[in-house]
Amino acid sequence: RITTDKAIIIDERLMASPLSNSFHNLLLKNHDIYYFNMKDYNYPDLSCRQMAKSVYDTFQVGYKTITFIGYKESCDLFYSLYNLKSFVFDSVILIEPKTHNTKLFKKK
Repeated sequence: RITTDKAIIIDERLMASPLSNSFHNLLLKNHDIYYFNMKDYNYPDLSCRQMAKSVYDTFQVGYKTITFIGYKESCDLFYSLYNLKSFVFDSVILIEPKTHNTKLFKKK
């Protein structure tokens, strides 16, 4: 159910820290939050295929902005969502990415 005009798709590990309650409450004030858990951090393409329907459904809800927040290995999921499924987020936050991807994405 949509309650705001902004959504965040976030790695659930970021919400499992001692600061998670304050972080969650801060984000929840102005955003609808969707958590994801990659099934296998070694295979982001596989996780992308498993999550694609849920991510697509989030895009179809009608949010004005959708932000992706990845953490460590899940940062690679962002690249897979773009490369395999052409998902383009309004903003992306990649925290401690395990790989350094130097690709630049051009606006079409």
